[in-house]
Amino acid sequence: MKFVLLALFCGFNFHNYDDVINYCTNFERVVSVIEQIKYNYDRDEFRRLQEPAETLKLGYGDCADIAILGKDLLERIGYKVKMLRLIVYGNIISHIIIEVQHDNHNYIFSNDKIYKDITVHEFATEKGFNGIQVIEDLND
Repeated sequence: MKFVLLALFCGFNFHNYDDVINYCTNFERVVSVIEQIKYNYDRDEFRRLQEPAETLKLGYGDCADIAILGKDLLERIGYKVKMLRLIVYGNIISHIIIEVQHDNHNYIFSNDKIYKDITVHEFATEKGFNGIQVIEDLND
């Protein structure tokens, strides 16, 4: 059902994750898909992470779920994507984002918003985070 709702917005007939992958042939199309996913704050940091297809089907996810989806779609079309954890030291607050370069611009994907021409350090400082970790595997 959600694939159909997403399809109506993008003007494409999505029935499954493969249809979405086939649609996402360029940066702009990936952005149009990510912007349709609703951010849903999750207090349970120890719950299982959603697979990209699950996030699309549900139409929502927390910061990690949306970052995983964005990373998957962008890497499939050849982008080098960094996944990062922003931290407030002395607290248990953290946030997952992805960073990617496109057309000589730096982009930060944070939840369902995309920020252009801002570095990770500028973004972290602006949002009140004081630590940055590169994530190789979210399951670690």
